[in-house]
Amino acid sequence: MLCNSCQKKEATIHLTQIIEGKIQKLDLCEECAKAQGLTEPLSGSLASLMMATETKTPEPASEDAGVRCPDCGFTHADLRRINLLGCPTCWETFEKTLTPLLRTMHKGERHVGKIPGRIAYTLELTKKMRALREALDLAVQREKYEVAAQLRDRIRQLESEMRGSLDQP
Repeated sequence: MLCNSCQKKEATIHLTQIIEGKIQKLDLCEECAKAQGLTEPLSGSLASLMMATETKTPEPASEDAGVRCPDCGFTHADLRRINLLGCPTCWETFEKTLTPLLRTMHKGERHVGKIPGRIAYTLELTKKMRALREALDLAVQREKYEVAAQLRDRIRQLESEMRGSLDQP
């Protein structure tokens, strides 16, 4: 079996990953495994290795190849070898290389994180109540007291929902 990366040498390292029931296999020769940082103690994840092999990320432009992080001295070669950055300044230093790479690996360039379901629901209620309070203030200023009373009742209802959601484990 040939190496998935170079397509020349016999693969001696075989990796298998199962994500959501889908099997992904990666077969590498020893040389390509070392180039991917697979033998490094801080090597990147299997997913990043497989993604790098599938998409064949472009080499940095010749003017970027000599760029070195001013804080930690990290280079493009280090980045490609171990699939990790050396320090926070590396994000700015290697931005031209990282941005297209992140676009191919993820849905976007920014990490937006995840919020637990119960907290997301609470945040949603909080936003609605804030908007309703602003509308309530405006209704009172304009002396539309019937509308203000309806908004007040809706705010109380949302406050009750929020208390109920916080009481549940």
